[in-house]
Amino acid sequence: MPVDPVPRDTCVQFIAGSHLWPQWFLPRKFATEKNYPLKDTQDEKPSEERQYHEIPLQEIEAGKWPILQWECKTIVTVCVSKPVLRPRLVVWCLSLPVCGGDILGTQPGDVVIFHMRTLHGAKGNSSSSTHRRVLSTRWLG
Repeated sequence: MPVDPVPRDTCVQFIAGSHLWPQWFLPRKFATEKNYPLKDTQDEKPSEERQYHEIPLQEIEAGKWPILQWECKTIVTVCVSKPVLRPRLVVWCLSLPVCGGDILGTQPGDVVIFHMRTLHGAKGNSSSSTHRRVLSTRWLG
């Protein structure tokens, strides 16, 4: 969930359908883009299901799979009113993205949820004047 507007060119991107792949990939650090070291304990024996692979960066960059990303287009607000106790009126409003208009990146308060095995990442923010502060959480269960 972004705290600042995030330009489209630095928004999180996803490899379509990668959550269905049988491989598990080595997680990477945000700052260095190096793989996290795998925990090596004598108690845990690696299973065939949990053999980790390098992220296929060359194939991704070559366009082997479709890349998806959050795109928020022009926002329209829809309001519904319902009389509760006359003459009071309760109004609910919902902002919806619609096709057309300027393509934006994520905006403060947008929530993007995806499967934990989805290959995803974002280009670094090289701007000294634009922040890219986001809240990222992981939910397992």
